[in-house]
Amino acid sequence: MYRPFEKRENVLYSDPVYLLSERDEVRCYFPTPFRFPLGEHESVQFVHDGKVYLENWVEEGWDDAQDRATEDSRMYSETVVRDVSGRKLSREVGGLFPSADGDGWMA
Repeated sequence: MYRPFEKRENVLYSDPVYLLSERDEVRCYFPTPFRFPLGEHESVQFVHDGKVYLENWVEEGWDDAQDRATEDSRMYSETVVRDVSGRKLSREVGGLFPSADGDGWMA
């Protein structure tokens, strides 16, 4: 893999490198083109082995009429895994975090 700079902590590396854009949809330009719509609060974290890993911000218990959180409100991150066609494969509460040795953990 081409690395224009020295490997650093807290940077997720993958092989191959994917060229993506996202707004209302995720669109991959390289190496294999694909695109699918994103959920309202989803953002791409990385692509690996034909799977797209996304972070989704969840807000539960928000009172739109009062524009405030209710007593039962919860806000958290979840990790959503989709295939390159956008089909949801899994969803887990928590975010993915890379470690210095290239592995990672979910918290």
